[in-house]
Amino acid sequence: MGNCCKQTGQKNFSSIQLNDLLQRKSLLLEQLEQLQNPVYNQTSLQVKMITWIKDSHDLFDYENSNRITQSLTINSSIKLYRDKTSGKIQSTQQGKTLIRIENRQNCFWIEPRQIKNDDHHVWLVIKSIQQQDNGVKLQYNDVIRVGKVEIKLQEFHFDVSEKKLDERETILSQSVDEQRCRICLLGSESIDDPKIEPCNCSGTMSLIHLKCLQHWIVTKYNMESSNAIVFLWDLMKCELCQSNFKRKLQLNGQTVDLVELSKRQFQSYAILEMKKPLIKSKERLTYILNLEKLEQFKIGRANDNHIRLCDISVSRFHCKLILHNQEFYIYDNNSKFGTLLKLKQSMPLLKEFQNVQVQVGRTLFEFENVSNSYSK
Repeated sequence: MGNCCKQTGQKNFSSIQLNDLLQRKSLLLEQLEQLQNPVYNQTSLQVKMITWIKDSHDLFDYENSNRITQSLTINSSIKLYRDKTSGKIQSTQQGKTLIRIENRQNCFWIEPRQIKNDDHHVWLVIKSIQQQDNGVKLQYNDVIRVGKVEIKLQEFHFDVSEKKLDERETILSQSVDEQRCRICLLGSESIDDPKIEPCNCSGTMSLIHLKCLQHWIVTKYNMESSNAIVFLWDLMKCELCQSNFKRKLQLNGQTVDLVELSKRQFQSYAILEMKKPLIKSKERLTYILNLEKLEQFKIGRANDNHIRLCDISVSRFHCKLILHNQEFYIYDNNSKFGTLLKLKQSMPLLKEFQNVQVQVGRTLFEFENVSNSYSK
């Protein structure tokens, strides 16, 4: 854990895989065997707890010094809670469980949230792990938090084979009498750019080319377009019939997903699903990133970011996604409210995690006397 894979003439990238702790692909064989059969002798654990005074959307302000700092030595499994009045952390039960630390076979473990809608989510602080320009490796279905916005790595795909352009642009039809796209007024379509019916319009106004719809979204909402396809499900409305554009469509007698249809335009892509916390909707903002040209995607509130999140809790340049050797890494740009990675599996507190910080709501946890001493 914590090793770096070095590429000739390139930067070192962290091989930490925090959400794959059970398999431990980044550890040496002997380390893996120790974790599978733990014989550690951790008798106590020193926990430092820092709570931001302000209660605001479960955020922790890394730039604000108005905090409550506490220390606690634990010798066994424990559940911690936050006092609703003082904000101090305590072991006396009060409301939702803040964090659970288990001692199993003389090794302390941080447990992820156990009960839906009961316990708080446990997040790993990216800036406490990354090294200089290196990022932390992301995996399929990982969830990161940027300010108040949660981003899920829904899918990523790499295709290094060479495809001819005409494979994507094979003409399906090109009839003079065929119904035309209401935006570009052309009747032809291709596998890569079919004509779809995304709204409730009928007759001559019902069909739109897939790429014409994507271009309309980018133009109307001023979104980055050169290296991504963007869908704003909670905002996209037809200007004629006023109905929301559909995600599920009928195409050639089959039900297709607009995102699944759109990703075909790129050989290598990543799909990110984002929640919009300022809009009371269960729909999500979706980005399909083109991985064929760029190796870095900036995320932030400013206009020059590849992924722009218009939320005050997001820094102007908050973090970035780094593509390296067909792997995705997340790097925090010293943001005000931090970049976080949701803990999905139990995490052992070993020396490889000596500097790891864990955030739960507005409280930051640090673990100080972590060791890997074990009995034979």
